[in-house]
Amino acid sequence: MRKFIEPFLHILFWALVFYISYSNFGIKIRIVKTEEGFSYFKEYNRVFLAVTLLHIFFKALLFYGAIYWVIPAWMKSKNKTRSTISLTLWFVSTLIAPLSLNYFILNSFFEHPIQKGLALIGYSLFFHFVCLFIAFGYRSTKDWFKNEKLKNEIIQEKLNTEINFLKAQINPHFIFNTLNNLYAEARKHEDKTVADGIAKLSHMMRYMIYDSNVEKVTLAKEIQYLNSYIELQKFRFSEEDPIDLKINLDIKNPSVRIAPIIFIPFVENAFKHGIQIEHKSYIHLSLTATDHMLVFNISNRKFNTETIERNSGVGLTNVKRRLALLYPDKHQLEVEDDGDNYHVKLTLQF
Repeated sequence: MRKFIEPFLHILFWALVFYISYSNFGIKIRIVKTEEGFSYFKEYNRVFLAVTLLHIFFKALLFYGAIYWVIPAWMKSKNKTRSTISLTLWFVSTLIAPLSLNYFILNSFFEHPIQKGLALIGYSLFFHFVCLFIAFGYRSTKDWFKNEKLKNEIIQEKLNTEINFLKAQINPHFIFNTLNNLYAEARKHEDKTVADGIAKLSHMMRYMIYDSNVEKVTLAKEIQYLNSYIELQKFRFSEEDPIDLKINLDIKNPSVRIAPIIFIPFVENAFKHGIQIEHKSYIHLSLTATDHMLVFNISNRKFNTETIERNSGVGLTNVKRRLALLYPDKHQLEVEDDGDNYHVKLTLQF
């Protein structure tokens, strides 16, 4: 039922505009003197019915063009001068067009159209400004409600994530104490490889449990987490295995802040479905970041096709939803799959 309220209000608004406009210009009240006094008669002018309909059409064109095209472009534009000119041109064109058409209509059917034309011009200009003002208010209110809804969804999503994590969580202090003990034992036996692996696993768990439990983290922390994950994955294969692993990082400002754990689902999928020790495999990862934009690319061979099709759909859906909540209108996710190779490109705007 609620979804019909907004269209109903739109129809009611334009019906009211039509009534006010036609009452002012299309209905003439005549007073006739009779034996009993005075009688009042309403005369409905069909010509002004056409004039009023044109008036409504172009006002609606101004209104809906403004709220769905001109005003959003004006709000997002960095060059306010150009967008203000576009808004002004849209305003003027939707004003002049009906006035010109109405002038020809009035000139064709009235002997003295100037008096009625001047009144119509003044009314049309006034109501054009009113429509533009209402359009700004309508668009701002609609965006505010949309942003509030997104904020509530993000909060709910975060709460659900925390609850699910708590359900699956073993006492983290026990885990960290155990890892520290294993790390000490590995150092005691001078097993540097195992010690480094335990240290990286400890860092990853600490990041996931504590450091990532915030709205945003520095890009440097996120990269450190990715590096720890990749280094642990390297334990699965040796240098002799036919695996081509390339990591390319070009970070201009490592202190820029982003949403945590945003890249790891793509990296996990690449290692899970793109590596087979006995086959020639590759994973190419690149991350480029400036103060205003970040571009993440990862490509891999595609093995376990049935497993990917069965499992990656849900994961990709969750990633898309999270990006839509965290970076609305500020991200672009491209996925290419040719059957043998898999490529993901994620672009974020800060």
